[in-house]
Amino acid sequence: MLMGLAIWSVISGLTPLVRHVDNPLLWLTVARVALGLAQSCAAPAASAASAQWVPAEKRGRAMSILYGCFNAGSVLSMALTPIFATELGWPSAFRSFAIVGLIWAAVGWKIVPARDYSKKAPAGAVSQEQSPNSNSKAAELSQELQAAGKASTSSVDAVSSHILGAAQGAYSSNAKPRKQEEVIERNWPQILLLCWTHGVIGWGFFIFGTWIPTYLDYLGVTNLKTAGFLSALPWAATATAAVLAGLLADKLQTGLGWSTVRVRRVMQSAATLGPALALVPVALGKDQVSVPLAVACLTGTLALQAFCYAGFHAYLQDVASADAGKLLGLTNSASTSVGIIGNLITGQLAGMHHGYSIMFAITAMLYFGSFCTWNLFMKGAPVRL
Repeated sequence: MLMGLAIWSVISGLTPLVRHVDNPLLWLTVARVALGLAQSCAAPAASAASAQWVPAEKRGRAMSILYGCFNAGSVLSMALTPIFATELGWPSAFRSFAIVGLIWAAVGWKIVPARDYSKKAPAGAVSQEQSPNSNSKAAELSQELQAAGKASTSSVDAVSSHILGAAQGAYSSNAKPRKQEEVIERNWPQILLLCWTHGVIGWGFFIFGTWIPTYLDYLGVTNLKTAGFLSALPWAATATAAVLAGLLADKLQTGLGWSTVRVRRVMQSAATLGPALALVPVALGKDQVSVPLAVACLTGTLALQAFCYAGFHAYLQDVASADAGKLLGLTNSASTSVGIIGNLITGQLAGMHHGYSIMFAITAMLYFGSFCTWNLFMKGAPVRL
C-alpha cells in the first residue's frame, strides 16, 4: 500500500506536465488511468492489514477511523484545491498533494512494522493454526444452548458470534474441500451479495464525489471558493459519522453484548436505508430545491452512508479474515465498475430537464434495494476464495 501511495503521488505530481506535450487530452487520460491503477491497492491492502492486526470486536472502530481519515482527505482536497487554483494556479494543487503523499509514504515505511511470516502467532492470538476440534466444540456448545432453552435472545446472539468466529477459524485452516471449485460454488451467493452491496456503495461514492460541485453550479452556486466549501461539507460529515459509527458498533458489541452479525446488519442497514430516505427531498423537489436544502440532503446521505465502514467493510473481514484482501479487491472492482457506469449515466442525465432529480431517485432506489438484499440474504457464514 505504501508503495502504491508513492507511485500515485509521483503520477499526480507529473500530471501538470501534460499541458506541454502534443495531444494533452490523451496523456491526461493515460495519467488518470495510471493513477487509478496505482490507487487500486489501497482498499484491499488496508482490509487485509486490518483483518490480520485488529481483533474482531474492534474492527468496526478501526475501519471507521481508517475510512474517516480517507474522507477527511476528500474534505481537505475540495477545500484547498480552489484556493490553490485561484492563488497559485491549478498545477500547484497536483504538486502539493504529491509532495504530501511522498512524505507520508516515507514516514509510513519507517513506522509500519513488516509482518514476519516466519514467526508463529503469539499465544491467545487469532491465527490460521487453530485447533481442528474448534468446529466440533462450537457445535457442541450450540447444542447445549438449544437443549437448555433458557438463554435470552441477546445471549444466544453473543454466543453465536463466538461460534461463528470459531467455525470460521477452523474452516479457514482445516475444512479445505478436495476441489477448490466446491468452495467457490458454495460461496458464490454470498460473494455476489457482497459485490452488489459494494457496488451500491461505489455508485453513491462516485456519483457524489464527481457531481456535487456540478450540481451546486446547476443550482446557482458559481463562486469557486463557495462551491468548494459546500462540496466539502458532505465529506466532512462522512468523516465524522464514520468515526462515530465505529465507536457505536464496538459499544453495541462489547458493551451491550450484541453479536457481531447483528451489529454488522444494523450498521449496514443504516448505511442504506438512511441515504435512501435522505435523498427523497432532492429526488422529488425537481428544480425547486434550494441550495441549503440540497446541501443538507447530500450531507445527510453521505453521513449515513459512512455507517457502511462499521457494517459492510468490517463484516467482510469477519467472514473472510484469511482472504479479506482478495475478497475486497473483487468487491472493490465491482464497486468501481458500477461507479463508472453511474458517472456515465449521470453525465447523460445532467443535460436533461429534471435530470439531477432522476439521478437522485435512481440512487435512492439502489440504496433501498441494497437495504432489502442485505437483510434478506446476509448470512454471517465464512467465505473463502
